[in-house]
Amino acid sequence: DQLRRQVEKFLASDEYLSLTVNILFTDDGLTLGRRREGGLEIGFFPHPRREHDEEANIRELFASIGCAPHVDYLCNGGRIRVLDFAIPDDLEAILGLCNRVLKEIYNMRGTDSLKYSFLLRSDIEQAIRLRDDTSHTQLL
Repeated sequence: DQLRRQVEKFLASDEYLSLTVNILFTDDGLTLGRRREGGLEIGFFPHPRREHDEEANIRELFASIGCAPHVDYLCNGGRIRVLDFAIPDDLEAILGLCNRVLKEIYNMRGTDSLKYSFLLRSDIEQAIRLRDDTSHTQLL
């Protein structure tokens, strides 16, 4: 299926820093990422002021598999919680987690479609170059 192909693509190349999976026409989704110190993670950005149950349900799902967040903080004036959990570098385990999150947390239906977005290493490098060029130009 499409989710499997996109996760396989992400895992196949270190050029992909992250893969964001969203249910089309919603903000519901998850991000698979590469940790700086090595390994993989799955991340979420629940809105605790609007969706009280979402954060609790994410924490409960990962606690049920013995996993606590390694990143956990509020940002944007407390409007967004950042939660990242370490995950195994195993296609089937990742697909199982993604499917559980999409169905159990976000109540994805069979008629819903998914949207996939990749962040490339070269995108970050280009953004840094542009920032550095802009900073250098402003100093002149």
